[in-house]
Amino acid sequence: MSGENSLESRIVTTIERTRTALSWDDLVDEFDVDEDRLDEALSTLQEHGRIRYSGRQGGYWSSAIPVDDVCAVCGGHIDVGEYRRVSVRPRGSTDAEAEAYTMHVRCQEAVTRGWGVQRR
Repeated sequence: MSGENSLESRIVTTIERTRTALSWDDLVDEFDVDEDRLDEALSTLQEHGRIRYSGRQGGYWSSAIPVDDVCAVCGGHIDVGEYRRVSVRPRGSTDAEAEAYTMHVRCQEAVTRGWGVQRR
């Protein structure tokens, strides 16, 4: 995935900008490239964990946007745009030892109120 204007970068930017799943037909219409090249770019992005395919959601999603995720606090469904990914690690441990959780913004704020939370 070399270069800022690579097809792969453009695909990720488009998916993140729309904040919705894009179908194969959406992507073919959006990018004026050979379908084999588009398929190769999508495969590369999936292999690198940048995007994922969800048949239930109807297409390709950015891995930065949760799909069919549930809140680690309340167990409720998380819709696009109302979540935070939170890494929690015990004092004295390394970042590599952190546990990652996805939760509603409201749940994260309720849980961390009063904690000495450091934002990065």
